[in-house]
This record gives sequence, structure tokens and C-alpha cells, in this order.
Amino acid sequence: TGEKSGIVAHNTGGGAVSITVNGFVTGSQGDGISASDGVGGAGVMITAASVTGSDTGIEAFGSGTGAVAVSATGPVTGTGTRGIGVDAVAGATAGTLTINVATVTGSAAGVRAVGSSTGDVSISASGPVVATGVLAGVGIDGLAAGNGDLTITAARVIGSAIGIKAVSSGSGAIGVKATGSVAGAGTAGIQASGGTATTGLTIDVATVTGATGIDARHSGSGEVKITAANAVTASIGAGIYGLAGASAGTLTITAAAVSGGSAGIKMVGRNANAVKVTATGEVTGAAAGGVGIDAVSAAAGALSVNAAAVTGSATGIKAVGSGAGDVSVVATGEVKGTGTSGQGVYARASAAGSLSVDVATVTGSATGIKALGSGSGDVTVEAGAVVATGANGIGIDASASGGDVIISGAA
Repeated sequence: TGEKSGIVAHNTGGGAVSITVNGFVTGSQGDGISASDGVGGAGVMITAASVTGSDTGIEAFGSGTGAVAVSATGPVTGTGTRGIGVDAVAGATAGTLTINVATVTGSAAGVRAVGSSTGDVSISASGPVVATGVLAGVGIDGLAAGNGDLTITAARVIGSAIGIKAVSSGSGAIGVKATGSVAGAGTAGIQASGGTATTGLTIDVATVTGATGIDARHSGSGEVKITAANAVTASIGAGIYGLAGASAGTLTITAAAVSGGSAGIKMVGRNANAVKVTATGEVTGAAAGGVGIDAVSAAAGALSVNAAAVTGSATGIKAVGSGAGDVSVVATGEVKGTGTSGQGVYARASAAGSLSVDVATVTGSATGIKALGSGSGDVTVEAGAVVATGANGIGIDASASGGDVIISGAA
């Protein structure tokens, strides 16, 4: 225990900094443990049990050529109003940045990791990670600004603003995996962003809640893949939002039940690769103007929607293909557009691709199913019960500019 910091170790020479402590460490008016090396240093390694600091629990800064590694088997806490549980930085010449922790609590962030080198950035948390700051806390905040991958593996994560934030402005890939619940009430449960040089974005989670549930945007190469095994819930924005930029690969969302405000699931592919969404549970976009599933292929990629029950205040399912790819919508449960001018299903193929809608039960106030083929492909609609509840409602409105229109099974 230190009246200010618990342990402070700084090396401005050519060696490494290594700290191993098995007992409790407390910094009453500063950091629990603070360690760094200089530009000629050989790395920073911290192995601890339980650590508490009024500013930061554990702080590790590497400016040399070696790795930065932090391991803690017990609880780590940064208690100050701007406190961080674990704060680690690997500079431009450093090696890998690795954090392995159990339970971590901070105000501004639970765990923060910034890697600017060619090494990978890896964060693993086996216990709860919590950031309590008033509407500003980030549970796990990871940034890879160099050429390494960014990997976050967690159990339960809570942030007052964001649960997990993963950003790469370098040339590595982003991977986020959470086996427990992730929550970010102020902004998003999970927020992930890949820059123009980033080589893929993968999210594999269980339960997520937030103002937006999952927000994943990728401008680089490689596929964008989002998998949610349990419920994803958003109070304001989309339950799941996925964006694959012009240089990216396929955009794939696989989910169970998803509920959001502006949309349950919203996805945009801006490249020539496929856009695919599969939802096995109910999907809801409950806010005014909300869409249950809103999927767009803005270039030449094929677009496919496979869902169970879907509800939107404006539109249940909206699927728009702007390129030459086929557009396919399949729903085994009831699809509803509940607003005064609501549409159950709105689907459009704008170029040479075909358009196929295969649904069980559809209800909309203005239109049950609207299927538009603006290119040379066929338009096929197969439906069970279709109901348009408005006074001037249309059950099925299907048209094709260059291909055939085929409607079957409607009641």
C-alpha cells in the first residue's frame, strides 16, 4: 500500500520492466501499479493478484521494442472519477500487447488497450468488466492502430456508455467474442469499426443490450460477420447494425431474437459481395417509422433475408438490391407492418437480378407485399395469408420491368 501509488517502476534505459506480486496492492491517491519503459526498453510485464488505485488500477506503457503484458488473477479497480481498471499502451516500436484479467472495474473504462505497433492486441477477461462513469464509461475499449489484429474475448461486460468498443485503424482484423451479457445503456452494447486497411470484422456474442445493440462498420477488406446466439435489444437505434464498405467482403448477420427502435436489424452492403441475414427468433423495429429487418445491397451483390416472425411500425421486412444480384426474402412466421401506412414486405430488385418473396403470413395497413422488379429479372411471390387492413389497402402489389411476374399461394 502506498499513500499515493502502490508500485511504480519506470525504466529509461535498455532493459525490461517486470513486476510480479501475489498480494494486495493499493494506491490510495494514485495508481495501484504503474510501469513503463523508454524508447530503448525491452518490454513491460506485470503479473498481479488484487490491485486498487484511486486513478488507475494497473497502468502499463511500452515505448521500446518489447511486448507489453498485463495479467491479474484477482479484482482490479480504478476508483477515481476518471479511473481505469487496466490501462495498457504499446507504442509504435513495441511488440504485442496482451491483457489477461478476471474482474475489472473502472469509471472511464474497465479495460483500455491501445496498440500502435505491428504486434497484435489481445484482451481476455474471464470475469465481469464494468465501467461506471456517468454516461461515459466503456467496459472494454480496444484500439489497434498498427498492423496487428485486435482480439477481445470476454464474459460479462457493462459500460455506462458502451459495453465493448473495438476499433482498428491499421491493417489487422477485428474479432470480438463475448460468452455473457454485454450492455451499454448510453450508446451501444458493442461498437466495432474497421478502417480502410483493416482485413475483416467478426463479432460472436450471446446477449447484448444498449441504446443500439450491436453497431459494426467496416471500410476495409475481408468479410463482416455478426453472430448473436441470444437476444439483442436496443432501446433507441437498431438492435443490430452492420455495414460493409466498398472494399469489404460478404456481410452476414445470424441472430436469434432482436428488438430495436429504428430497426430490429439494419444492414448495408456497398460492394459486389453477398448480403445475408438469418434470424431464427422474432425481430422487431418498434419506434415510429421503425423497420423489422432493413437490408440493402447497394452494389452488385446478392441479397438474402431468412426470418421467422418480423414486425416493424413502418415495414416488417425491407429488402432492396441496387445491383445485378438476386434478391430473396423468406419468412416462416408472421410479418407485420403495423403503422397507418405500414407495409408487411417491401422488396425491390433494381437491375438484372431476380426477385423472390416466399412468406407465410403477412399483414400491412397499406400493402401486404410490395415486390418491384426494375430490371430484367423475374418477380416471384409465394405467400400464405396476406392481409392489407387499410381502407385502400393492397394485398400483393407486384411488378416487373423486363421479366415475368409469378404469384402463387396467396389467400
